[in-house]
Amino acid sequence: MIKMTKIRNEMLSRRNENAAERMFENSKIQTLSEEQHEALSELCRMRHEIHSNQESLYISEASEQSLFSELYQILNEINKLFKNKLILPNPEDFPSDDDKYNDIIENTEEAEEENLAEFYKMMNKLNSDIEKYLKNIDKEHKTNYCPTGATRIF
Repeated sequence: MIKMTKIRNEMLSRRNENAAERMFENSKIQTLSEEQHEALSELCRMRHEIHSNQESLYISEASEQSLFSELYQILNEINKLFKNKLILPNPEDFPSDDDKYNDIIENTEEAEEENLAEFYKMMNKLNSDIEKYLKNIDKEHKTNYCPTGATRIF
């Protein structure tokens, strides 16, 4: 188990280094301002954090819930800096584990499973919408903000 952990940590370290290198190379593109590059880099970081912590985001009391508010702060900044707006659903529209206590869903295992499935569906769309936005930025400015997905584990 220690060997697998070491391999995973090494892979994660390499991925983080590659991401930092890509962000640095992107920052050299002069068709975008420094503020735009910073906002896009932060959007990429947040997209990854949210994509990586989907399970925890469903739990309304999890510390990862602050990721939603951070994402929407970045979204506001992106929309100020770019003519093409990024429109995302309101975080309050996402299902959560609290829905059974707030009488939004029945307090049954089946209803909880359906609620969770709807949450994952919405999270996948959120991720996809951000990636499409980044892909358009990349196409327009010859940058490399959009992740390739080549190293994703399904």
